[in-house]
Amino acid sequence: MILLGETPLSPWALIFEIKKIESKMGRKLLKRKNTYEDRIIDIDIIFYEDLIIDSKTLTIPHPYMHKRDFVMIPSLEVISNWVHPILKKPLIEIYKESNCKTFE
Repeated sequence: MILLGETPLSPWALIFEIKKIESKMGRKLLKRKNTYEDRIIDIDIIFYEDLIIDSKTLTIPHPYMHKRDFVMIPSLEVISNWVHPILKKPLIEIYKESNCKTFE
């Protein structure tokens, strides 16, 4: 699922609130590994306006969004012409260049 919305929160305040929601729903904070782990809930900030943030606690845009159908396809349905701030291309163009070909 993807959510497009507005918030008065900064990206850091938003990720703090997201972590609180995940915790209340039972997600346990584990040390990051290089493998996938099942989780009860996983909320990510994919984009935040045109910001580029790369810190220990927050990376925006999400570094793997363009490699994931479950992110790209819903994103294309609501913001297909939005320009990725790092890749400098609209999402629809990024998608067409990717290996994912299920959206038409």
